[in-house]
Amino acid sequence: IACNDDRPTVLNAIQEFLNDRSLNVVPISDPVKALMQVMRCRPDLILLDVTMPNLDGYELCSLLRRHPSFRKTSVIATVISVFAFSCRRAIAGGG
Repeated sequence: IACNDDRPTVLNAIQEFLNDRSLNVVPISDPVKALMQVMRCRPDLILLDVTMPNLDGYELCSLLRRHPSFRKTSVIATVISVFAFSCRRAIAGGG
């Protein structure tokens, strides 16, 4: 599982939670480097923070969907507050 979030506390909490369930987590804190890191680790699941600076989760998901290896990879958009607009935008980006 690749987990992309620019907030260390959130990234650590998700990593601890999933590691406790024997799931391998690749933490990614830099949204600009995320695309290359995801391509290297080829995860079965990607968790994306939709509100990251420079390259948000919507944009990253859209870039990933253009790559043949990630067209069918499951992506979960994570956000602190859920608004209908955010959900529609995540789905439109391929999440």
